[in-house]
Amino acid sequence: VSFNTVFDASDIQPSKAPHSLPRFQDSKSNLTSPMDGSVFSLDVENPGASTKKADSHSIFLNNLLDFVSNWKNCDESSCPFAGTWKDNVLGGSSASKPTGIPVAPFDIRQQLRDPWGGDFRPCPNSRAAELNAGAYKVYSKDDTVYWIPGAMGRVASQPIPRNGATDVKLDADLIFLSAFRASQNSVYFGTNQKLDKVATLNGSDNIVHLPKLSPHTTYYWRVDSLGKEGLSWSFTTGNEYS
Repeated sequence: VSFNTVFDASDIQPSKAPHSLPRFQDSKSNLTSPMDGSVFSLDVENPGASTKKADSHSIFLNNLLDFVSNWKNCDESSCPFAGTWKDNVLGGSSASKPTGIPVAPFDIRQQLRDPWGGDFRPCPNSRAAELNAGAYKVYSKDDTVYWIPGAMGRVASQPIPRNGATDVKLDADLIFLSAFRASQNSVYFGTNQKLDKVATLNGSDNIVHLPKLSPHTTYYWRVDSLGKEGLSWSFTTGNEYS
């Protein structure tokens, strides 16, 4: 199990369907997982249990997880977390005793650029960046491609920042999921409905690096491709940087 980013009740646990993105919140949301085990990122089977979800041969590398819990209730001293754990950023665990797994509470906003806006790239100099933890490479101003899960449609979709988002960072990038079979995308951007063309992206490129945005300002944008005008999106900035 390696290079996963899972935090704040992403519902990856028995009897609950996994989600590709956390439920929508904003910068004012409480991102702290309860320590009673009711909310956690990952369930780990215990060695010697009847099912084989994990055992002493399992390896957990370079994951960013806010909470790890045993799948079966037991005394931690008799059935510790299975497998080998290395270079993970872990916020907490259900262990009642030390397990040898390094755990330290963290604020996800100090690890990732804009987690609630959908930008999960680790911030430079963060713990996630240091350990190369999570599903995405460390942010760089030279990034051109950002992986977004999901099916491509007739027009560009999955805007980052999310449509209608507030308190967006002043150094945000524009990111989107390209239309199906689009080989070129034209990106339009502005502070009103009359948008200016700011970039033409070719191939799989889907990131536009913007100049510094103004605080507390609403911006509008869209992506045209395949000879069609795209959907109109908007977001409003806050006053902070990533």
